[in-house]
Amino acid sequence: MKADAGGRELFSGIHFGLDVWGIRRLNSRCKSKTMKTKICLLGIFIFVTLASLAQTNFIHTWTLKTGAKFSGDYFTSGTEVVVIKDSGTNCLLKISELSTNDWLYFYECKTNQRQMQLDAEAKQMVAAGLVEATANLIRDFPEKVSGAGGWMDAKFIKVDSSFLGHPDACLGFLVVDKNGDEFYDCGVTKELTPENGRFYNDNGELVALKSNPLVGMVMSLNRGDKIRLIGKKGPNLNSMFEIEKIEMIESAADAAAVKKVKQNLDNPRGLDPDTGLPN
Repeated sequence: MKADAGGRELFSGIHFGLDVWGIRRLNSRCKSKTMKTKICLLGIFIFVTLASLAQTNFIHTWTLKTGAKFSGDYFTSGTEVVVIKDSGTNCLLKISELSTNDWLYFYECKTNQRQMQLDAEAKQMVAAGLVEATANLIRDFPEKVSGAGGWMDAKFIKVDSSFLGHPDACLGFLVVDKNGDEFYDCGVTKELTPENGRFYNDNGELVALKSNPLVGMVMSLNRGDKIRLIGKKGPNLNSMFEIEKIEMIESAADAAAVKKVKQNLDNPRGLDPDTGLPN
């Protein structure tokens, strides 16, 4: 740690204990070795392209609530700090201490960077043979997502297993796809299939199955969360779109916070635009 002429603390060459995308993700063990290999390759691809995606903006002057100013490109962020880079030196700024305008700027940078990562991942999935799924595609052409699989960017609505054929074995949930169409057949298995595919050991005893961590992920989702679902449709007509990976795109809480900040900027006195009275 060192200080510049203005006495500001600068951090150089530090490895941060942060998720570089500022997101949460959980992965289940894929039933298909092919699917598992493809998803692993996707992770490697995203990691390799991190450096090229990280700096997405020109030099920006960041202003804190105290009036202090710092110059640097947005580099990455976690849940509490944003990392900016200036001439190869990293500087950490607390997100809670950013001025209102720079908080919005930070969120815009974070969103743009996240979208670049999602686009890169989508291109890699297409190259691996996966297809982008929608509610209508899965309904009318399920065979297109029953092979290599596919992904769906959607908005989470609620947990609901009533549309699944085996709610005792699977947890279902309702989403709305990017076209605004509802889709009821998303689900995750409650227990993971053994890696060797054998449910009984050599003594003929039933193997204890491990709980699927994606069940907890689904249960923690809130209405309005934007998520990416990666999985495949089963071979049967009534088979669910079995999800093997869930990625958070934007939480409903974050979207609501941005909306509120923008409203406060547009209407700082908090007055009803129609009546002129306080909201």
